[in-house]
Amino acid sequence: MANHDFKYFYEDEVFRITKKGALQFGMVIENAEFASSDESSDEEEQPVKAGQIRVAWYPQGSEEVVPERKVHLADRSLMPGDVVRRLVQGKNTQRGYCRDVKVYSSVQVIGTNQVIFGVQSEDLTPLEAFKSDILIGLDGWVGMVRSVKSNLTLRFTDGSKVIVDDEVAEDLDDIRDKRDPECEFKRYDFYPGQILFGPVKSLEGGQWIECSPDIQSTRKHKPHKAFKVTVEEIDFISLGVSWICRAYFSSTTSTEETKAQPKF
Repeated sequence: MANHDFKYFYEDEVFRITKKGALQFGMVIENAEFASSDESSDEEEQPVKAGQIRVAWYPQGSEEVVPERKVHLADRSLMPGDVVRRLVQGKNTQRGYCRDVKVYSSVQVIGTNQVIFGVQSEDLTPLEAFKSDILIGLDGWVGMVRSVKSNLTLRFTDGSKVIVDDEVAEDLDDIRDKRDPECEFKRYDFYPGQILFGPVKSLEGGQWIECSPDIQSTRKHKPHKAFKVTVEEIDFISLGVSWICRAYFSSTTSTEETKAQPKF
């Protein structure tokens, strides 16, 4: 594999035109660079050879090994500071540093087939203040979020409301996302407006802010009856952070101003 120039890499977004003429997008989850030839590997999984990639096709996440020449690059997630070079077959072209990144998105409206193209990332507002695997700062320290604990306010269609922690909400089903739990595109976080579905019994231990007579009767006599609830509000309780490093402080900074490394 050492002499092969890899055209696509992990998490590259690629596309192809299907036999029916439809545009299909997918994410590269493996190329031949780190493919194992160990016979003990999963026999049901087709191995990736030189010139091939394994792609998870959006939105269902079905995986397929395809030749590199059969797909085209749609997006590559570069970050400032990444070392890059223009890929020219057989040539050791000049390398450089990525200094700036401008991101444009194709945004699909949830619950519809409507897609808005060419939206600048600066114009988008994240629905989540925190989530796992993002960098944050505190008193000059930089860390990686490993876990997030939150409480969710859930609203029934009749106006009843209950507050539960995110571990309870994980037992509910997202009615708009029926994908396999192992799907590369399956999301496990929560967002305002999300519609969940499950038995009222699973919410019994929550803090009931409002409870209509109908829901109250159901809780008592039919606890296994399932309802649709909408995520109305997310209140973050705590973060688990692995602190990595501290920002530079000048020699004139007093020890009192320099904060100790925060705990996890």
